[in-house]
Amino acid sequence: IVEKQMYQVTKENESLVLRPEGTAGFMRAVLEHQLHRDPVSQKYYYYLPMFRHERPQKGRLRQFHQFGAEFINDPTPEADADVIALLDAIYRKLGITEYEVRINSLGCLDCRPRMKDTLTQFLRPQLPKLCEQCQKRFDRAPLRILDCKRESCHEVSSRAPQLSSCLCEKCKGHHLKLKKRLEEAQIPFVDDPSIVRGLDYYSSTAFEFTSSLLGAQSALGGGGRYDQL
Repeated sequence: IVEKQMYQVTKENESLVLRPEGTAGFMRAVLEHQLHRDPVSQKYYYYLPMFRHERPQKGRLRQFHQFGAEFINDPTPEADADVIALLDAIYRKLGITEYEVRINSLGCLDCRPRMKDTLTQFLRPQLPKLCEQCQKRFDRAPLRILDCKRESCHEVSSRAPQLSSCLCEKCKGHHLKLKKRLEEAQIPFVDDPSIVRGLDYYSSTAFEFTSSLLGAQSALGGGGRYDQL
């Protein structure tokens, strides 16, 4: 988003940027008002216009409204399941049912380095086959390559090793409990190792609601955990 889609204007040596998404701004407010120091879990939401310099197409406009729900001070997989269940309930209330819930675990500070090392060892010989953007991502954010929708990159990433084997025991346990909670809530899901989301701040749980009704851009909504943000 920062590299390709921000609307940025420089005026009188000041850089002004139209808001591209809600989470980073919300977390900045959490830090400014010290909300994270309160031991009680807290729930917030927002509904705001956002702006991204995208190629307008079915399901994608340059100005759009983003509904976001944020759950802070709760490290449990039950909190992750609650957010997913909230989105599921909202779509069903709106009469939207043709979608899949796809989940993944992106690991923590302990196991993420193993995931990156495993993936970069696989990708290094494949670099010439990747698009220019993914070649730039290789050193900084190799996991993002799994999210690329270009056919050449998708063909390479589809053969990548399963990174779930790199997860530490804590992350494995967190992911298993999340799946159990979703099963108890009767929310069907797909365990999809390609779900890494389009922003670099996610850790542990990541999820997307995808629908074939949106055309090439299939993500109806999504989110995840970002304990280090």
